[in-house]
Amino acid sequence: MDTTTVLDHLNTCYETKQPIDNDLIDTFTTSVNSHTPDLPQLISIINQILLGESNIDPMGMLVALLEKLLGNLSFKEILQVYPAEFILQYLVNYEENPVVNQLCLKILNLNLHDEQTQEFLRSNGVLIKLLEIYFKRNTPIGVLNQIEKLTSLLTTTEFALLVTPSYLQLFSSFRHVDDTTILARYLDYLTLILPKLKSVDPTLYQFTKREIDQIEDPLFLILLAQFYGKLLEQPINIEPPLNDFISLYVDGKLDELVKGELINVIAKMSYLDKYTSILEHSQLFKTHNLIKVFEHDQSDINLLSKANPDVIVQLNYSVYRDVLDNLSLFNDNLYLPILLNFIKSPVIFGLLSSQFNYLKFSGMSMDKLYLILLSMSEKGHTKEYLFNNLPNVITQYLLESEISNNQLWKLKLEIFTNLLSDPEVVGYAYWHDELNRVYELMKYGKSFRNVTKVDIMDETV
Repeated sequence: MDTTTVLDHLNTCYETKQPIDNDLIDTFTTSVNSHTPDLPQLISIINQILLGESNIDPMGMLVALLEKLLGNLSFKEILQVYPAEFILQYLVNYEENPVVNQLCLKILNLNLHDEQTQEFLRSNGVLIKLLEIYFKRNTPIGVLNQIEKLTSLLTTTEFALLVTPSYLQLFSSFRHVDDTTILARYLDYLTLILPKLKSVDPTLYQFTKREIDQIEDPLFLILLAQFYGKLLEQPINIEPPLNDFISLYVDGKLDELVKGELINVIAKMSYLDKYTSILEHSQLFKTHNLIKVFEHDQSDINLLSKANPDVIVQLNYSVYRDVLDNLSLFNDNLYLPILLNFIKSPVIFGLLSSQFNYLKFSGMSMDKLYLILLSMSEKGHTKEYLFNNLPNVITQYLLESEISNNQLWKLKLEIFTNLLSDPEVVGYAYWHDELNRVYELMKYGKSFRNVTKVDIMDETV
């Protein structure tokens, strides 16, 4: 598109205060590259519009165009258009013009790793200025997002060169504020910088049992649980707060919504060996802490549905005799997620296997049947059982069934994908050709089993 046309349009809009043509600007934006002529003039008129009092760009199309234009310039070239003083002014005074403030942050992010950009950040103490803005309660979400983006994009080396004792002291001061909105931001920001810090004071991330118990805002406690979930594989010690959090769960002192989020964290912990001792110490999976599952308690159901079944059995070998064998796993749909989870445990499946028979499956609804088959298709021991003990189920419900429901069709395709993924399973060879034929028909619309291979030379002739 002709740059002159766009320049004339923008100048006219600026003078007449008429809204810009969104389609024109959007089309032009997609065509911008390093060879686009009149870049300085374009940037100049856009700046005038953005800094003006009239809102003739309500959709933010000019900001997107300006980002594209600036993306073709180095930071050194950008400083010729936007003096350092201008960028600093709008970085600090975001209330004056939030749009321009975000633009200045985007300018930094566009060329963040350039030597000139790093020197600008270092010599002007930009990081601590942004930290102050980040922890002001009224800072717009767009500004918060750009600050988070800049922080996350910094490499560990860059961050180390920019961080000062004053910066760390200021950040630490937000650890004990009473405002849970600011505390939530603190968690978000700490998540970003923890991997970049060479040494960390544990008190920055270890909330005590007393602190957790005294926080009345369930939303913050949910965010705190999510925070620890993100840190599970970080090389830091979060065992004390995890112990305390789980202790409050066991003692029934957490809101139901908070318990739901903590269960997600516990489920992740159960798949990481280093946290098994915490789960054992808490006695979370002992029978006396699972009694409410018989009353359809949602927390107990979620816990037994999401946690690693092998770890549950390891920490409470009598869980089958005391709990699972007394639940109507096949008939009560509320317990179905528990069944789907424990199918993955060779120990529990061995105890349940006698109930996995054609008669049982033939009385199920198709959605329930396919969910169980999907779970069975994910592990070697259940694939082997399916291949060798349930031939009628495979034939009737996988090979010969016609599925029109889109959701069931996707489940069926996923089952086939899983069953065909492990040739080492006993029985795989027997079923492979028929399973693969139907799989190809479902995925590609035709089977390639009997397609004649054409020699390349013959095809050329």
